[in-house]
Amino acid sequence: MEREPVRKELEPRREAINRFYRILDELEDFFDRGFFLSFIGKIIVDEKKVYSLLNELRSLTPEGMKVGNKASQSVEVPQPPPLAAPLQVEASDLIRTAHEEVQRVREGADRYADEVLGQLEEKLISILSVVQKGREVIKERL
Repeated sequence: MEREPVRKELEPRREAINRFYRILDELEDFFDRGFFLSFIGKIIVDEKKVYSLLNELRSLTPEGMKVGNKASQSVEVPQPPPLAAPLQVEASDLIRTAHEEVQRVREGADRYADEVLGQLEEKLISILSVVQKGREVIKERL
């Protein structure tokens, strides 16, 4: 009979762990669906969505994990379950890695944009030169 209260006590934690894994799966799917830039080996994703998922993951850490009651009040979970500590370390590592990857993707996208804009600038300068020469020829005829 003592097992039933223990099960009820662990249910919110179990739900939080399951939610954690669902969010990780969603984050992974989100990266899989991102736009891959093969020439720099980076993926472009929606930064707001990534940060939203990371914030959801953060909310599941013991510091942010809350268990709601019927009155919509929150009670802090006193201690993480024994398996949560390794999950917390793994989650922190994943969050850090995701932040680093977001930064690398952003830098790669900026480099690519700068390269494309530089090429566009060169073409525009060339076109402008042709336009100016054309106008000079027309002025000479006038």
